[in-house]
This record gives sequence, C-alpha cells and structure tokens, in this order.
Amino acid sequence: MRRSTPRLVFATTAAAVLSVFSAQADAPVYVRVALVMGNAAYTSAPRLANPGNDAKAMGQTLRSQGFNVIEVVNGNKSQMQSGINKIRDTLRGQAGIGMLYYARHSLQLNDHNFMVPVEAKGSHQLSLPKSNTPTQYG
Repeated sequence: MRRSTPRLVFATTAAAVLSVFSAQADAPVYVRVALVMGNAAYTSAPRLANPGNDAKAMGQTLRSQGFNVIEVVNGNKSQMQSGINKIRDTLRGQAGIGMLYYARHSLQLNDHNFMVPVEAKGSHQLSLPKSNTPTQYG
C-alpha cells in the first residue's frame, strides 16, 4: 500500500503560458480569460517575497495579449473558489481560452493537488481537502 503524505509542490506555468500564446496564432479565439492568483501573506507560515509581484507581472502580460484577467491576491479559500467560479462561468458555452496562473504554496495528497489559501492551517491529511482549494474539477 502506498503511503500518502502531504508534500509541498511548487508548480511552474511556463508551459501553460506558452501553449496559451501559441493557441492564439493557431485558432480564432473569441473569449480570453485568465485567473491570476498570488498568495504571499500566509497566517501560518512566513510571508513569501515573490508571489504578489509574479502575479502582477503575469496579469499585465496576459492583458497585453487580450485576456480579461481576474486577479486574486492573498486569497482565502472562498476568494480563490470565487475566482475559479468566475472563470468557469465566463467560459461556459463560449469558444475561447481559459488560463489559471497560481503563484505559491500548493500541496499534493494521493495524486490530488491543492492550492493553499492564506488562512490554511494544519497539515493533517484529513484536513487538506477541506481547508485547501483543489486543482481538479470534474
């Protein structure tokens, strides 16, 4: 039986960004929307230096490419989920491109990834799905 322990995962989005920009040249796109999140001010961990700046720079870059950008900076779970809902609702029934850029802490448990909101506490396996925002939606 495989042991499941949470671990810190730092995700990069360069490939996603490149695929978004290459898709722009390949097909007509009517809606371009991006959710850009940068969490730095965690209540249970030291403040991080770069996520806010990274998110701001990515938002500016995406706007220059014609994206409608939804920004969440230092988001709690509710704010992060609201951003996900907005991008989903914007794309529903539309031809277009949606992108998620997330700068900072994330966790992986049993092959499921979670973005960590600023108010998240604890690291017990049972609390992870309840206190963090999943990256997989069905």
